[in-house]
Amino acid sequence: MRIAKDAYAQVNHGMTMSWEQLNELKYHNYGVLGMFREWLFDKGTMSSSQMSDFLFNKTPDFMKTAYSHYPYSADKILSCTGKITRQSNGG
Repeated sequence: MRIAKDAYAQVNHGMTMSWEQLNELKYHNYGVLGMFREWLFDKGTMSSSQMSDFLFNKTPDFMKTAYSHYPYSADKILSCTGKITRQSNGG
């Protein structure tokens, strides 16, 4: 959720998501996790390409916009997961 909130804030000049947007995103994320788990354990019938397309198409529009403008980096993603980044460990 931290990456999603950060992406949204960057695109929307520091604004935070509304209560409705936050809950729509949570609802979407919970569904993504369930479908990905199903696909991962080979219980689904979609190819990886179909799964990717399906999940992207079902992403709320306000987050498609935010994600499309978000500057991804390994350090930024790892810092959101609590992992040590190259910058913080001197590497």
